[in-house]
Amino acid sequence: MIGFTSYLTRLAAKRGSFDPFYRCRSALLHSARKNNDGKKGMEWKRNGTVELVIGGTILALLGADQFLQTRQTNERETIKDQLKLAIHVDQQSANLKSNGSSSLADKDKLALFQCTIRRKPKFFDGTRSLMNVEVGDVVDVLEESVGPEGMYNLCRTRRESGESKKSISQNEGWFPTTCLEKMNKM
Repeated sequence: MIGFTSYLTRLAAKRGSFDPFYRCRSALLHSARKNNDGKKGMEWKRNGTVELVIGGTILALLGADQFLQTRQTNERETIKDQLKLAIHVDQQSANLKSNGSSSLADKDKLALFQCTIRRKPKFFDGTRSLMNVEVGDVVDVLEESVGPEGMYNLCRTRRESGESKKSISQNEGWFPTTCLEKMNKM
C-alpha cells in the first residue's frame, strides 16, 4: 500500500494535481487534434460557415417577402383601378337615366347594318350587355362606338318565339366591336 501511495504522489507531482477525468479529457483532445490535422472535421464550425448559412437564409427570406409585398401592392392597385372604372361607368349610366335620354329605350330605331357574332367574350355580363346570344347569331347594329372608349356597338336581336312567327322578342344591349363581323348594309 505504501508503494501505491508513493506512486500517486509522484504522479500528482508530475501533473500538478490529481485529476480523475484525465483519460477522458486526453482522449477528446487527441481526437480533436486528429481532426484538425488537415482533415475537415470541426473546421467548418470555426471558419464562419454557420454564420454565412444563417445570413444567406435571412437574405433569401427578406427577398421573398419583398417580392410578395410588391405583387400584393400591384394586385391592389389593379383592383382599385377596376373599381374606379366601374364607379365611373355607373355614374355615367345614372346621369343618362336622370336625363331621360337612354338609347336603350328606342325600340323602333332603324338598324344601320347587320353583324354576325364571331366570338362571345368570356366575362361579359354587364347591366347594358347584350345577353342571350350565341356565336353565329345575326344582330342589328343600331349605334356604333358607344360605351367606354367607344369599344361597343348598340345591338338588337330579334327572335321569333313559338310556332306562330307573329310574336317577336327583342333584346338590346352593348356588344364589343372586336367580336362582331359586318355582314352588309341594309
